[in-house]
Amino acid sequence: MTPSILRVISGVQAPDVEGGNLLPHPEVSLWMTETTGVMGLGGPIEGSHVGNFTYVPTVPDETGKNNVWQVSSTQMRLGNITLFRNSSEVTLIDSGASCLGLRTEIFELFKDALQENGHERPSLFVTMGGVEFEIGFWDFIINRGVCVGSTPKTQLGDPFFRSVVALFNVDKSGVPKIGFAPRNRTAIPDAAVKASDSKVGSKVAIPVKRVLKDESEVEVSITSSKGTRYFAQISVGTPPQQFSVLIDTGSTCTAIYSLSPFMSQTAVLLMIIGGAFGILILSFAVTFFFLRRRWLKTHREFQAVPTEADDDVAEMEAPL
Repeated sequence: MTPSILRVISGVQAPDVEGGNLLPHPEVSLWMTETTGVMGLGGPIEGSHVGNFTYVPTVPDETGKNNVWQVSSTQMRLGNITLFRNSSEVTLIDSGASCLGLRTEIFELFKDALQENGHERPSLFVTMGGVEFEIGFWDFIINRGVCVGSTPKTQLGDPFFRSVVALFNVDKSGVPKIGFAPRNRTAIPDAAVKASDSKVGSKVAIPVKRVLKDESEVEVSITSSKGTRYFAQISVGTPPQQFSVLIDTGSTCTAIYSLSPFMSQTAVLLMIIGGAFGILILSFAVTFFFLRRRWLKTHREFQAVPTEADDDVAEMEAPL
């Protein structure tokens, strides 16, 4: 859900275009756990967070435009050990990243701080908009490993979303902003319950008419595999074709497969097999051509060489 897509479907940008004005409010919220989640179209999910949202404006990317969901964080600490403070660290809010990513210099400080904490299990705290948000220790532990790595730009991936509810907003001010609030760990939205009852995840469609009718947000279920990636089911085209899409707020574009992954892989495999078969046939043809050419050349030379029998026949046929 890029800022540009949210602008269109909420009617903030090009309100007369078909597909606009679908949301009562230009907001999308994300609530996530280790195994499931909910995307609220049109506003926050009721009971999903604790306290009020703190809104932080996005900052421009390398092109000078606000095309990605990134903000400025001013302080970060692991337990009681400060990693940076009084700074303006560009921080990507990226639901498509399985782990937390820290800029290389900060990551080195994080490793030292983690080792210094010994057997303690410290939380990671990040300050945005003047408010400190906690990422619980067990939220960035996946498969018994620390899911924090070194990246060119600091990014708050899925472990952050398991601790904090994010509310992505594009109003008419022109600058997208993100609201943050601690996740209510005791609440489970209805859509998340529905998703947990299904072995293949949610099949919830977005009822557009309902949104326009009662002005309420719509909850779309999100499923997760081992807390590393989060997917929702959407329908595209006429007749509708269903796709499982990655919920990725760190991307600058929205993309779907023109072919299913299986079909794409099958097509590539067939191309490889076909290419190998073609090369094999060509090599046989070239080999046959040269062998036949060599045989013809040898045969002609054999016919051109006179033998003793040929000399005797010539002598017998010669006139006396």
